Amino acid sequence: LAAADAEAYGRYIEARRTRGDVEGALAEATRVPLRIARAASSVAAAAADLARDGLPAAAADAATAALLSRGACAAAALTVRVNAAMLEDRELARALAAEAERSERAAGDAASDAARAAAPSP
Repeated sequence: LAAADAEAYGRYIEARRTRGDVEGALAEATRVPLRIARAASSVAAAAADLARDGLPAAAADAATAALLSRGACAAAALTVRVNAAMLEDRELARALAAEAERSERAAGDAASDAARAAAPSP
């Protein structure tokens, strides 16, 4: 996904330079970080499952993975929101930003669950 993100951004820059399909290139440069946000959210959920249901000795490591995934998701979701704000197609912009927000919220919930599972209250 990192390579796809760099390629999409490169196509956006090229479209701006050549006065090509800037809107289409920007839309793609917004969809790729959304894929990253979804993937990071999925990793956070899987890590939370491991923190809760896996080996107790590995719960802190799983929680750490969930917390790191939450950060990756938040960074990708920020890119989605920044790019979406520049789209002329406001309906598409709102849809992409809303999906990024859902992924970010899910990753945050998973990270919180993982941290609680790894270090329950005394």
